[in-house]
Amino acid sequence: MSIQPLKTRRTQAGQTVLSVRDLHVTFPSEAGLVRAVRGLSFDLAAGETMAIVGESGSGKSVTSLAVMGLHPPTTRITGSIKLHGEELLGQNDDQLSNLRGRDMAMIFQDPLSALTPVYTVGDQIVEAIQAHYDVSNAKAWQRAIELLDLVGIPNPQTRVKSFPFEFSGGMRQRVMIAMAIANDPDVIIADEPTTALDVTIQAQVLEVLKTAQKETGAAIIMITHDLGVVASMSERVVVMYAGRPVETGSVDDIFYQPRMPYTIGLLGTVPRLDQSTHGALPVLEGNPPSVVELPPGCPFVPRCPKAVDRCKASEPELEATDSPTHTAACHRLAELEGQGHAELFPPPELTTSELAELPREQRPVVLELTDLKRHYPLMKGAIYRRRVGTVYAVDGIDLDLRQGETLGLVGESGCGKSTTLLEILNLGKPTAGAVKVQGRDTSTLTRHERKELRRNLQVVFQDPMASLDPRLPIFDIIAEPMQVHGYKQADIELRVRDLLRLVGLEPGHADRYPQHFSGGQRQRIGIARALSLEPKVMVLDEPVSALDVSIQAGVINLLDDLQGKLGLSYVFVAHDLAVIRHIADRVAVMYLGKIVEIGDVERVYNDPAHPYTQALLSAIPIPDPNTERTRQRIVLSGDLPSPANPPSGCKFRTRCFRYAVLDEASQARCRDEVPDLVQRVGDQSAACHFAGPVRADELATR
Repeated sequence: MSIQPLKTRRTQAGQTVLSVRDLHVTFPSEAGLVRAVRGLSFDLAAGETMAIVGESGSGKSVTSLAVMGLHPPTTRITGSIKLHGEELLGQNDDQLSNLRGRDMAMIFQDPLSALTPVYTVGDQIVEAIQAHYDVSNAKAWQRAIELLDLVGIPNPQTRVKSFPFEFSGGMRQRVMIAMAIANDPDVIIADEPTTALDVTIQAQVLEVLKTAQKETGAAIIMITHDLGVVASMSERVVVMYAGRPVETGSVDDIFYQPRMPYTIGLLGTVPRLDQSTHGALPVLEGNPPSVVELPPGCPFVPRCPKAVDRCKASEPELEATDSPTHTAACHRLAELEGQGHAELFPPPELTTSELAELPREQRPVVLELTDLKRHYPLMKGAIYRRRVGTVYAVDGIDLDLRQGETLGLVGESGCGKSTTLLEILNLGKPTAGAVKVQGRDTSTLTRHERKELRRNLQVVFQDPMASLDPRLPIFDIIAEPMQVHGYKQADIELRVRDLLRLVGLEPGHADRYPQHFSGGQRQRIGIARALSLEPKVMVLDEPVSALDVSIQAGVINLLDDLQGKLGLSYVFVAHDLAVIRHIADRVAVMYLGKIVEIGDVERVYNDPAHPYTQALLSAIPIPDPNTERTRQRIVLSGDLPSPANPPSGCKFRTRCFRYAVLDEASQARCRDEVPDLVQRVGDQSAACHFAGPVRADELATR
């Protein structure tokens, strides 16, 4: 649908709407002046989408806040920021408030924090409209309903009266987009708008952003670390490092002809969903520098394999390349032409286990789930509690894990992945079914047996900072499990130092605290702690999702190498299906507490049979602009149904694109009959009455 614009557009498509020149942003800290942005310049045209990419701390978000005028008064901002030729720097907060929400809008990373919890979403959209335009309540509320309808909120007349906590994460992000476009802004800044979302919801949000841009004609600045999103959404790219732009150009220039070593390395470290990759990923060694008292020279020197003395003496400026729209900052620009990440950042050698040569059937089973169920009572009442229903968190799954194998577990939030992990880690009695670790049924264990078995089953959490005690040095953090299990102090000291070397950290840093390490290093500390008791099985819960892509590659390589050296078995949970393709041997796809497809990772990725698996794989953006332009994406409608009230028959039918084109008899079968997990080819099995490749008529319904 279309909605009536509130104002006449001030610029035509292609005309410059936002101009930034020599932007410098500096703010004070205890360590000294933080030079967060150092000399950024760009022009943004109406209707254009420009991406700003780079690792954490590169200055992406600081730039967006400077454009919006949201930095505190202690921040020193110099240069020029012009909107429609009008200088924004130097304007007071009242003047900028007249522009924010009307001419410029921002979509924040966490919509739950950005939305006020005590007001309905309709109240907040209406407030955004009436803050800038003199319209009646009735007209403002009608526009709010139209906006929610535009961004795909079902039943907008009813949901406009709902509070933010009554929406899922993806729906809240849609509300944020509706609020951002409420006043037909000329510039929309999207700061990591899909980072915390499931891949299917991410696809929906990106489609909504494209619709919003089409309706408003706004220019979009997309700030993201996801290079697939950049390839899918953007026309131009600015790559930032240590507060400076180090390469700029069209999306094709950056992805197909990168010239700055940092850009080349960044693109090379990303696992590809559409490619089968074996062995190690290329790695950008080291971490971005602190932007407090930067040394002279190029900030990338400590991580650059091609640095020479000139690079250490002076910082390079952006220079034009063969393309008129493409610039890069490197002293060796001409010499590095045509070199890719394989030449600049060759992947490290990984240890290969003897188990890799054994067929799967000949390896011992280390973990087995048989018809596993975990149901929770749904209670109501404050004083007199009564049961009103059941939450079917895990509703009957079967899988096994062999020695030296990695099993990927994927699916949307709420599908039962985390509950499955908890059932494995609790070593207790499930609602029904059985969990066997190393052949032992966990429901029959005594307390002592459970403690002994726990040595062979360890976990690495998603957020390394939250899982490490900030009050303890890392020596004590790693040593604690060994102390609990009665290791001698002399043995503990030797093992902690050996473990730090094993995960690529300096043993001499054992007396430091978690806050003294980077995110990737903290995750390595968590892995070292998990390895301290020499486990046979490791459960990895989103271990790389909180890391930059460059740091992520190093942790993935470490896990691969440790598996080869120690014969470890992994249960690897992730929402990034490209990471799963790289690291896993087998993959299990979960939906509403059940496994809907399972099998060898290459077979499932190359020939998915279940519509849900096909939609998941279709939703992942691929870091290749040409591929993204020609892909026909399957975008699922709606959110995951409640596990307390799942649909009858096939649980996926309410969102299934295949169900929509079936005849009445076939649809009745989907409604009434629960599909079994049926073996197809090899060890690939799918739970669908009509499993098979995607057909053209099915895509036509989307």
